[in-house]
Amino acid sequence: DAIKDAIAAVETCLQTIAGNPKMNIPELIGHPKVKATLLHPSLLVPIDKVVGYGSQIKGARHGRAGGREPMAAEAQFVVAACGSACVMLIMSENETKSK
Repeated sequence: DAIKDAIAAVETCLQTIAGNPKMNIPELIGHPKVKATLLHPSLLVPIDKVVGYGSQIKGARHGRAGGREPMAAEAQFVVAACGSACVMLIMSENETKSK
């Protein structure tokens, strides 16, 4: 469940920034408040790619029923990447609010 939980943490950070707990990640990445929080929109691309990966892996996010099991190295990468994304999003939002 590490991959699923890591992606869910990023989704929660994005929902908080957007002010909408009902939106999903693809919608959130295009949300004006999310875009305004980051210095450069390219920083959202890796988040989108990790979510796409999670959609293909069995048991992660909305992974395909016939998808393969993730390797431990993949799970570790996704957890670390999502953790870094959450830190970046929280720090960016705090910096944006303080201006």
